Amino acid sequence: MIDFDNDFFEELRFSEAISVASEAEYAELSKVITSRLDNSNITLYSYVSDKRYFNKYAVRTRGFYNVENFFYDKAPDNPTNIIGVHNFGNNKIPLILTLLQTCESLQHLKLFYFELEKLFLDNGHFKIKLSAPESILTDKLISFLCGMKFYKEAHLIKEDKINDHFIYSKMLER
Repeated sequence: MIDFDNDFFEELRFSEAISVASEAEYAELSKVITSRLDNSNITLYSYVSDKRYFNKYAVRTRGFYNVENFFYDKAPDNPTNIIGVHNFGNNKIPLILTLLQTCESLQHLKLFYFELEKLFLDNGHFKIKLSAPESILTDKLISFLCGMKFYKEAHLIKEDKINDHFIYSKMLER
């Protein structure tokens, strides 16, 4: 039997600038995400606005199957930045941003995102996308995306002319 020193591993996990949610963090991170979801000053973008999508069991299941991963800085009970990403486990298809939250300024979120881009490139990813209905695109989000060198890849026009959809993307490079 091996006796692990949990405090040692906790120090290692949070000494990194970027952490990815795992079994130990899903519950705490889920609470933080849902508590901040309705605050437009903190949540810049969310793929889904329903809080049930972010309950600890749903977040754990998607993380366990590597469908959606949440990257954060600092400790999971009080992260400054959280970025959710679909398709991290499959580098043959583009990554999709699912969540952008920051308690600091947009500049802090940009710096955190740039660190994540390096991680994405190291894992063989070369393209990232954000897909959003027109109704949730704010000037703040568009400004953030343009500042990050995303470009408008597509404008999907719905037949009812309501809630057109926009896709922004970026090719990742060193």
